[in-house]
Amino acid sequence: MEHLHSDVCGPVSVTTRDGKCYFISLVNDYSCYAMVYLLCKDVLQHFLWSAPLGRKCCFLHTDQGGEYKNDAVAKLLFEHGITHETMSSHMPEHNRVAKRFNCTIIDMVRCMLLNSSQPKNMWGEAIFLAVAINN
Repeated sequence: MEHLHSDVCGPVSVTTRDGKCYFISLVNDYSCYAMVYLLCKDVLQHFLWSAPLGRKCCFLHTDQGGEYKNDAVAKLLFEHGITHETMSSHMPEHNRVAKRFNCTIIDMVRCMLLNSSQPKNMWGEAIFLAVAINN
């Protein structure tokens, strides 16, 4: 059974070169392996619900953010047999795994872009590198 912690971050003030302005993070509770997906909108239907190595996600821990509260997401979770566990959206410590991961990754991306003199719209590429380094 896989327990995933998730949070959506955005909108980012500068869009990527291909127009993405959100990212969703998924952190495995057991291994701390993380995945990030870039999104044009806060639409969760586009990311994969299977954890790495073919294991199925059984529990999704999120805050009560509006991005997770809609019929399409509820239907998708139900179809995949995923239990959605929500915490208070105004208390980041309740979703601390995903929130801490996002802070770490955002700090890494800022440092990468500043030190490499790359334009801000390269944050999408930098975020994938930061996640790879973090894993």
